[in-house]
Amino acid sequence: MYINQNEIKSLLYDYQLSAIAGDDTTLIESAIASAESEVASYLIASNNLRHTAHLSAQQYANWHEYDVDTIFAQTGDDRNPLLVRLVQEITTYNICTLANVDILYDKVKDLHDHAIDTLERIAGMKGIDKRILLTGVATIDDNLDGDGDAATQTAQPPFRMVCRKKFNHE
Repeated sequence: MYINQNEIKSLLYDYQLSAIAGDDTTLIESAIASAESEVASYLIASNNLRHTAHLSAQQYANWHEYDVDTIFAQTGDDRNPLLVRLVQEITTYNICTLANVDILYDKVKDLHDHAIDTLERIAGMKGIDKRILLTGVATIDDNLDGDGDAATQTAQPPFRMVCRKKFNHE
């Protein structure tokens, strides 16, 4: 698994976790597995968007595809900290929906909404120009020459200068 049960304790106290799951670790493992699956689905959606969106040649060449299997096979410090946190937040939400302990549901729901919003921006679902690029994660070299750069040379965008409208004090 991408995260372990001890890493959930950064968002939940021990007594809260034991009140919800008790001694049944399969509930926690199931919540972690479903959170990992959800995060992976957004990364796969990002890869698919490259091929289905109407992108310019430059946008297509600069698009990074994520190697989802390699990303979720990483352990320890090799993992991307943002993805670890997103999996933790979604796992916490999945666990907290099982019971109503003294956890503020609104706080957990806000964490979940934040995680989903971030994943949608990574996947490009909130607009291609506002896409977040994960750094330090495995990407697929699409031109297959092993150098990791884009297959085509991209041109610099033209310089553009505009003036503000004249201010009128009336």
